[in-house]
Amino acid sequence: AGHATNFLLATMTDDVQDRIRAASEQNLQVAAASAPIDGTYRAQWNRFKTYIEGCRATGILPLSEFYLTRENIDYYFSHLFILFCPSFSVSRISYHTSTGAGKKSTEHAWTIHRNHGKTT
Repeated sequence: AGHATNFLLATMTDDVQDRIRAASEQNLQVAAASAPIDGTYRAQWNRFKTYIEGCRATGILPLSEFYLTRENIDYYFSHLFILFCPSFSVSRISYHTSTGAGKKSTEHAWTIHRNHGKTT
């Protein structure tokens, strides 16, 4: 996932990269000026990071400087879903849609399936 991000950044024009950097800086400033993060959010974030680091250490997930990647979030969400809903399974699907004027868009959705008595 990190490689895809680096590839996308490398293929963008300097103007687009500058606009992304400026928006990121503005987001950081807004976040710093907002209300402090509550303990529940902080605890969940720490659980997520610890889980991702464990998966990276065992080779389940690739090493990366980023935590909030689609792959990490999908894997974590799937893991939690299995823990709390063992009679169901979950997966993420991607599909392409047309937005008109010949443009295509990729959409993502979660599918949930009953395991019919199986608890894996």
